[in-house]
Amino acid sequence: MKSSAALAGATAAMALLCFLCVRYHAPQIERDLYERASARLESNGIPPAGLSFSGRDAQLSGAPDSPAVSNSAVNLVSGVSGVRKVTTAIILGRTSQAAPDPAPQPQEQFASILSAHPIEFGDATAYLSTENRAVVDSILSLLKGAPESRLKIVGHTDSTGLAAFNLILSERRAQAVKSRFVTGGIAEERLAAVGVGSAGPIASNETPEGRRKNRRIEFVVEERN
Repeated sequence: MKSSAALAGATAAMALLCFLCVRYHAPQIERDLYERASARLESNGIPPAGLSFSGRDAQLSGAPDSPAVSNSAVNLVSGVSGVRKVTTAIILGRTSQAAPDPAPQPQEQFASILSAHPIEFGDATAYLSTENRAVVDSILSLLKGAPESRLKIVGHTDSTGLAAFNLILSERRAQAVKSRFVTGGIAEERLAAVGVGSAGPIASNETPEGRRKNRRIEFVVEERN
């Protein structure tokens, strides 16, 4: 009995150790892949702002006609050693330099809300302010009127602090928004909440204003093949 208990304990400890190794090394892998992939995109004239990683899987996000989601961008990132797969997504609330074709009405309203009222967070918190809750509730109303829509909620942080902590914090921010959607009546299977830490900045982390802009939520409509 004692040997069985000891074996079970050792197995559990080993499983925990493996989990912690993956948990704390994953952000380092993601940051390395992000840096090499973004450098490759920039050297080919494509901005890397829409690039993010989940483990070894890359996602390129942007407006429908943006170079950031083109075949060229996908091929460049796919060619980075260590990248497992690359997917593309359209981000509501972003437009490229060239005006795209008019979007469907719900998406157009959705983009207008995000452009005027970005969902941003205080330092090291996942708390939704009164202003943030109002924005989420506005989007909630649009989702109720478009039951076919499926959204990915992506949480971001600035670069302050440890990468592992930032990854967890970004996930908490995305989950906070998802929870409000679900509480408001949106089916959970229509929503996905993910965090990418500080891997996808849209502004410089060298200034307070830039860090504020990076502590944000983005909503992604994934392409259906």
